[in-house]
Amino acid sequence: HETYQAIGGKKIPFDDRKITRELLLNVHG
Repeated sequence: HETYQAIGGKKIPFDDRKITRELLLNVHG
């Protein structure tokens, strides 16, 4: 399992998946 997840062409640590989720919610919300 990869430690990083590609989002928007950027790799973000899974540790920040919570923050990333909030950012995605703000963008798509």
